[in-house]
Amino acid sequence: MPDSPLGDLQPVPPLRLPALSPAAREQAVAQLSDGFAQDHLTLDEFEYRVAAAYAATTLAELATLTHDLARSPSSASEESRLATGVAPQTTQLSAVFSSIERGGIVDVPQLLVLRAFAGNIELDLRHARFAPGVTEIAIRSFLGNVELKLPPGVQVENHGGAFLGSFESRVTGFTSTRRGRSIVRLTGRVVLSSVAVTN
Repeated sequence: MPDSPLGDLQPVPPLRLPALSPAAREQAVAQLSDGFAQDHLTLDEFEYRVAAAYAATTLAELATLTHDLARSPSSASEESRLATGVAPQTTQLSAVFSSIERGGIVDVPQLLVLRAFAGNIELDLRHARFAPGVTEIAIRSFLGNVELKLPPGVQVENHGGAFLGSFESRVTGFTSTRRGRSIVRLTGRVVLSSVAVTN
């Protein structure tokens, strides 16, 4: 019997998808924690999605877990954009299963976004430069800790909230001036976390 004409075909190797990088997985988990902090996810759904994110093997699987959690700007930055047509200068720091400590003489942006997921952020801004007007520090945290130290001459408005945690500001020595006044507005929400702002 003649050989089958298919006998010379070589098997096709399986398609190998690129492995997920730790950064991509951490970014997805940070986005999930942000969604949970903003009440877009229930606790059960949040826990399920985080577990699925760590079990995911492809970027497509991560995308299905976060597709309905598109990042939205904070209310203050959105109001600024609508009023002026220009988004405020923004810096974001994220601590996911890690710790961040910063300090020194730096220029603080109009919008400073802090994200802590099972992480720790400590910023010593006592020698930092704040522009006149409102500087917003937007904080989102889950199972985290955020500590800020501000200059004594800065006025602080605390609009932050907490669920099973604390969001406290204990800044003293504020001196009010009509011109050149710097105001730090704290916003955001934390869950099972602690936020402490002092000087």
